[in-house]
Amino acid sequence: MKIIPDLQSCIICDDVRREFNGKLMLIGVMPAIVVPKVPIKLDRLHIVTSLCCGQGNFVLDTRIYAPDQTTIVLKNDKPNNIAMRDTNTLATIVQCFINPTFNEAGIYWVEVLLDNQLKLRFPLPVNVARPKQNPEQQLPE
Repeated sequence: MKIIPDLQSCIICDDVRREFNGKLMLIGVMPAIVVPKVPIKLDRLHIVTSLCCGQGNFVLDTRIYAPDQTTIVLKNDKPNNIAMRDTNTLATIVQCFINPTFNEAGIYWVEVLLDNQLKLRFPLPVNVARPKQNPEQQLPE
């Protein structure tokens, strides 16, 4: 019997480490990507997706679309096959993208698909940081 799992979370971060007890440590969790300039090539970008309460075999696909919402900026190269024995099984998939490039500032879109069905879509802003002003350069009030 196949039971479609619930998407528990999808988190974007700089790095992921696994402790000796199996816990994941997410480093640099990103609600947005702030960069000094665009285009920008990051060293790495991780997407951590957790599923629960499902049973059966599934394929997870994750994509990031450019602000035009049609150009795919990131996509996993090979399918993430997930086997959930029963509804008590938890599945956490860590995807690492090396040297992702963001060509422009704006709202990028992250999509998580399970067996080619959209499970989640959320915005990922890519913002150019404004340089900090030196307090001595500020105009007097």
